[in-house]
Amino acid sequence: MKITHLLLITLFAFVSCAPAAADEDKTPRADIQTGQASQAPQMSEIPKMKEQGKRIAELMQKIQDVKDPAERKRMLAEATCPQ
Repeated sequence: MKITHLLLITLFAFVSCAPAAADEDKTPRADIQTGQASQAPQMSEIPKMKEQGKRIAELMQKIQDVKDPAERKRMLAEATCPQ
């Protein structure tokens, strides 16, 4: 009888404390996530990415002028997979 009461009291304690523990966990995680996002540089600020963007923009302009499907396919392959 005492073991049953002890188990029921322990179960009740865990169930009643769970929502409070869940609320405490959410706040620090949100602060950590926003802190990490503010430290990361924008993709447009990275010099290598700027160069890649300019190169792809130039290729896309050239692709619009080309009428031959085989040449367009080759240029699209070059734009998506530079080597």
